[in-house]
This record gives sequence, C-alpha cells and structure tokens, in this order.
Amino acid sequence: MKTKLFTGMIAATVAATALAVPPVLNFDTAQAQATSLAGKKGNVKRRLPRGHGACPDAVQEYIKASGHSAYASTSINDFNATNYICGSAINRKSVKEAEALALASCEAGAKKWKYAYKGKCEIHASK
Repeated sequence: MKTKLFTGMIAATVAATALAVPPVLNFDTAQAQATSLAGKKGNVKRRLPRGHGACPDAVQEYIKASGHSAYASTSINDFNATNYICGSAINRKSVKEAEALALASCEAGAKKWKYAYKGKCEIHASK
C-alpha cells in the first residue's frame, strides 16, 4: 500500500512540475518561424536562371533555404551563351559568409571549366 501511495505522489509531483514549467521551446520555435527566410528571394541583384538543370535547381534550393544564403553565377544575360557556371551557399551564419562561399564555389567551377562560359562570377542574389 505504501508503494502505491508513493508512486501516486511521484506521478502527481511530475504532473505538477510539467504544468509549472513554461514551454520555452514553443517561444524559440515561434521566433525561428517569424525570422525564417524560407520562400524568399532576398536581395536579387541580377537575373536568376529558370528551367531545369544544376543552376536552376541551385536557385530553388537557395529560395527554399531558411537561413542566410547566396547564389553566384557567371553572366547569364548574354543570350548567345548557353553555358554558365554557378555556386551557392545555403544556411550560413551571415549574408557576408554566404556570399563569400557562393563566390568561391562559382570560381572553383570556373577554374575547372575554363572555356565553357562567358563572364566572371558575381553574386546574383543573397538573403
């Protein structure tokens, strides 16, 4: 009988403690949702590619990203040029870091495929 009473007291104490603790996680989640960048294009400086392929897919991932991100590409405004190199950085600590990493990614591709594109790597969008 004492065991049952003791178990009941623990359960009552646990239930009372659970009710008394404020839901801190919910506030953090609400704040994260309020500041989410997901679905936003951010600061678009140059034309973004559309359609299918690695670079348009990278743009879609950039748009879906909830944190600071950037997309860089060589020139895509020249309609005679069908090839271009791109790079992106998703969910970084700051816009500056995302832009630096996206440019580095694009420039690494530009070194690898030297004659497959026109222009230099530039930031096309960041958030």
